[in-house]
Amino acid sequence: MTETPEEMQVEDRPPPLWRRVSVVWLVPLLAVVVSLAVAWQSLSERGVLVTISFEETAGIVAGKTAVKFRDVDVGLVEDLAFSADLSSVLVSARIRKEIAPFLDDDASFWIARPRVSPRGISELDTIVSGVYIEGSWDGTPEAAIVDFVGLETAPEVRPNSAGTSVRLSAPDAGSLAAGAPILFRGIEVGQIERVSLAETGASVIVDAFVAAPHDQRLTTATRFWNLSGFSVSLDTSGVTLDVDSLASLVEGGLGFDIVYSGGGPIPEEQIFQIFTDERAARESVFNQRLQQELRLSIEFDDQIQGLQAGDPVQFRGLRVGEVESLTITALEEADGSPADVRLLTNIVINPGRLGLPGQAGREAALDYIEAAVAGGLRARVGVTSMLTGALVVELAEMPEAAPAAFLRDARPHPQLPHVAS
Repeated sequence: MTETPEEMQVEDRPPPLWRRVSVVWLVPLLAVVVSLAVAWQSLSERGVLVTISFEETAGIVAGKTAVKFRDVDVGLVEDLAFSADLSSVLVSARIRKEIAPFLDDDASFWIARPRVSPRGISELDTIVSGVYIEGSWDGTPEAAIVDFVGLETAPEVRPNSAGTSVRLSAPDAGSLAAGAPILFRGIEVGQIERVSLAETGASVIVDAFVAAPHDQRLTTATRFWNLSGFSVSLDTSGVTLDVDSLASLVEGGLGFDIVYSGGGPIPEEQIFQIFTDERAARESVFNQRLQQELRLSIEFDDQIQGLQAGDPVQFRGLRVGEVESLTITALEEADGSPADVRLLTNIVINPGRLGLPGQAGREAALDYIEAAVAGGLRARVGVTSMLTGALVVELAEMPEAAPAAFLRDARPHPQLPHVAS
């Protein structure tokens, strides 16, 4: 009897896991990985969020307004919000990551808008592209910050410009205004940054900037004067109209120069006085009673009418001093005859204007004048204007003059010889 084999049990075995994974499934997985990588890269390169406070933000739009540095986009405004007390608007802007380390205490921001001034129209590109936030900072990375107070107006001088800032004082502002030029011998070398009232209210303070390398001419011997408007003078040569520049005629301005030699570096607290004109600025050096000033006297024996205190003393056409006082002195003759009446003129001069070094003392100055008198230096009175009759005491070099002595021990001051006026 033949045995029938048992029926075989056939069971389905699941395929291996690697055979159950379809290649199609890799597509969404790969998409997720790529998305995460892009998101991570975008997040890591997103930049730094800074907050800038402005009093008003007309024209600023979140997601559209750019932040620029030297006309290059370096960020974008993301959000606008009010401060806690509603006194200002907080602008949140995302700044590129490589720029963020330079945003330190020296950084500043302002809203660039079209500006109209007597010198023309600036920021015209904002009419087409819209307003934007402009920033300025130096190239040295320091301790970065993220909260800033924006400037309400664009600065007249860009921050971190090469040059020197100076502070000046005047009785009143007159026609001086921010943006007015500062001229050196007719060439614009700087600008007025702002004009404000002093704390006491007795004067105005003018903050100005002189660009490099012209700021090297700023010393303790520098004087500033007002260039606003024009001046007209009338003398024997005719009528002279003096206008320093068209810009200074329209919006005012300042001029400056070194009025004497020997000036030193200006101290940090130096405040320059603004004189009414160039002449007053140059004459100011003689109104200051400096230690190196030298007083001399002259006895004129001829009749001189019109000479008065304050009239200039000139040497080789350059003002070196001024008349300090005039008195009448009577000299009695030995035989008792009537006294000889003379005009005693006391003058004060600055030895530095004669070419002596600033540190030259009194004795060195007297030695110099004594040698000059031996060579023909004489004092005389001349006329500076035929129309006004203004007089001047001239220290004239006259080698052909008769010999005369310099009375070094005379009283009240050493006495210069003179010639006929």
